[in-house]
Amino acid sequence: MTKGFDMHRVINHIKRDVVLVKSTIGTTLLVSAGLLFMLCVLAQLWDKKLDSDEFMGAFSLIYFISGSVLSFSFFREAHHAKANSLYFTLPISSFERISAVWLATAVLYTFVFSIMGILVGCMSIFFGSLFFGADFTLSALFSMGYWQAVAVYLTIQPVSLFGALTFKSNRIGKTLLFIVLTVLGFALFNIMTYGLLNYGYDVFDGGPLRNQAMEKTESDLSILGKSLFVIISGPILLIVTYFKLVEREV
Repeated sequence: MTKGFDMHRVINHIKRDVVLVKSTIGTTLLVSAGLLFMLCVLAQLWDKKLDSDEFMGAFSLIYFISGSVLSFSFFREAHHAKANSLYFTLPISSFERISAVWLATAVLYTFVFSIMGILVGCMSIFFGSLFFGADFTLSALFSMGYWQAVAVYLTIQPVSLFGALTFKSNRIGKTLLFIVLTVLGFALFNIMTYGLLNYGYDVFDGGPLRNQAMEKTESDLSILGKSLFVIISGPILLIVTYFKLVEREV
């Protein structure tokens, strides 16, 4: 068991993981680039321009899906009957291992995908201006929505790592089921809390009071629900994944 935290070991583990899944990474980025290019070009067909909302909508969608799918290619050795013994005897601590995987699938992936997204966006704008007479506006590729997309991805990305390590078979399907059940649980929590807090105030008769109360409660509970979801899907699931990794190494 290694002691302390050594960034050099973390970097070496990132390099090792990237080399092992390089074909998956290459395929994912190529498919993502193709989809992003097509969506950006199609957006220019209608109004002869690509605005920031259109680009960020396409960018965010592909960014989330590709990142989540790519995350499932990691921890593959942990489930392999012959390779897991070698994987868990590597000279690296559990904390360093989970740090390496998170940095690779969250930070490094975000950096590479962002560069790819800008290049593909520039190509699509040039293509649109050349063949459709669209406006050549590179400023459409840059907006505050980018940082919001990155924040959302970094929040939900531990869900993919949790599923990748927890489930041995059909990992993507079982993780999606886990997400659906979690969202339904939060929705049920909001409904039950709304009913308990407003049961005695005649807000269920369909009158104006009900509408006002529903709007206010929906606003308040949505903030509470989002906060709980961020905490659970982010740091809590990352911590749970770490302890599952420790359990497998013992």
